[in-house]
Amino acid sequence: SDLGGRDIDTSILQTRDGTIWVGGSGRLHAYRNGTWAVYRLNDLDLPAHRIRLIESGDGALWIAGLGQDAARLDLATSRWTTYEGLNFQTETPDGDLWFVAEDFGVVRKRGVLWERFGTSDGLMRAPWGVLAESETVWAFGSDGKHASTARFDPATQRWEATSHPELAHFVSYHGSHVAGDGSIWFGAQTDFVPAAGHKGGVLQITPAGIRHHLPPDGPEFVYAIAETEDGLWFGGSHLRRFNGMWEAITEPEGLAGWVLDIASADRHLWVGTRTNGLFERRNGRWIRHSKLNGLPDDRIDAVLPLPQGHVIARILFEHRPNTHLRRQILQRHDDTDHGTRLIRKRRNPTIERHADTLDFFPFDLQALPVFE
Repeated sequence: SDLGGRDIDTSILQTRDGTIWVGGSGRLHAYRNGTWAVYRLNDLDLPAHRIRLIESGDGALWIAGLGQDAARLDLATSRWTTYEGLNFQTETPDGDLWFVAEDFGVVRKRGVLWERFGTSDGLMRAPWGVLAESETVWAFGSDGKHASTARFDPATQRWEATSHPELAHFVSYHGSHVAGDGSIWFGAQTDFVPAAGHKGGVLQITPAGIRHHLPPDGPEFVYAIAETEDGLWFGGSHLRRFNGMWEAITEPEGLAGWVLDIASADRHLWVGTRTNGLFERRNGRWIRHSKLNGLPDDRIDAVLPLPQGHVIARILFEHRPNTHLRRQILQRHDDTDHGTRLIRKRRNPTIERHADTLDFFPFDLQALPVFE
């Protein structure tokens, strides 16, 4: 009872993962890694009356109550959990999971407890995303007319929203970033309308206040933001860098066009372009990857960096024009001591039809040429 449970316990079991389970009337205790956790079984809709605990051969924990149905608790880490209507955003250091809900709310999962925040909690009408700076949580989106950001106050459990009428209708979905110096950046979505008072650009939020970086020095709108040791990088109509001052990147030539995604890891900067392939910046030098050395197409709309200089890029290109199909392909780039190998990861990329139906087009793993 000192743990928040009860002293009437009818079953004890140690599962193969080392957890000790103690079950009784209405409570289930779990001891793992030197810490006790107590679960109220009625709250979890599980058997709660004089329970018995059994571990099955597949590692699942069975909970059976006297005169009640049995429930199976899957403890395997190899299974997926699906949360309907939620889009995961971030995890804070205290273990809270944050989601954006399809009904225009922000949802927090704290342990086994779920909580939804909406306009009655100070949130904007249409949140698009959530990001965290240490334990400070921000939401961004629109108040219905203008771009809006909101900071969560853990003391009051409410959001403090701010509208940005000179930015755009929305904060860009992929245009937010927590910089290494702790500043928060929010870029304009492409829908900004000068006649509505919008000026585009990007917001920089620091303890000193909000600074609005405007075009032509700053970007008109933001598709993506990444950071390296020599500055912040912004994708949009072309590539820009900010390191106290704005710089438009025009060399190599292919970077002067549309940049759809940017990512950085392990001192590599990856830049996906609309028509000029994938650019890699390493040790201050630009390297271009294109159809000339193995990519099936030069349109890169998403980049996922991996450890040790590897990257997965998503390639969209039109094909079969008579049927209006568009294929998505994932391309993996492996950087080794022997040069660079592009490996086409072609496992069930989706084919999108204009009628919003999905088919699957199976491919085998295919290695492409090595080049120096």
